[in-house]
Amino acid sequence: GLLLASTLSPRVSSEQLEREIGAQINLFVQAFPEQAEHLRIDSHQHFHLIPVVFDSLLAALEQSGCALEYLRIPFEPTAPFIRLNVLRRVPAINWLKHAVLNTLWHIDKRKVPELAQRAAIFCGINFSGRMTKDNVSSVLDAFKRISQERKVALELLFHPGGVEDGNEVLNPALAEFVQFYTSPFRRQEAQAITEIEPSL
Repeated sequence: GLLLASTLSPRVSSEQLEREIGAQINLFVQAFPEQAEHLRIDSHQHFHLIPVVFDSLLAALEQSGCALEYLRIPFEPTAPFIRLNVLRRVPAINWLKHAVLNTLWHIDKRKVPELAQRAAIFCGINFSGRMTKDNVSSVLDAFKRISQERKVALELLFHPGGVEDGNEVLNPALAEFVQFYTSPFRRQEAQAITEIEPSL
């Protein structure tokens, strides 16, 4: 909704976003002053890649005077999934997320060329919600090669936390939220983290 609103309506202002992000940065630095030179930032569901949010984040960071050490960049290479013939394992909705996030990063990266050069290779969008041992192992070597060739880190995104009872989630009224956190894939992802090769 925010992406559409900020794209379709010129009235969407970054002022409130910048104020809120700045307030969060300030509260964090007050609690952990030694981190002012080592900020590591991401957002739930990668909202920070929405251009109006990204611009507000950059403005808030400049205003804070803090140094950004890390920013999650969920730009996932497509080639391994095609080359290794695992396209059928990827849910259609995840291809949509993949396309949207990759497009947003193409827009945002021009604003932070230095950050773009050292961004980690990211894996976890196409298999989002299904980062099982079999799925991750099917593409892991390809992703490791890409990260080694580019001499940057490899970042894997898992969602291992789940509940047995849907009433235990933060908002039981959200059916998709309940379905996600009660899915058996949460346990499979937790298992995958413990079983995938320790060389990572």
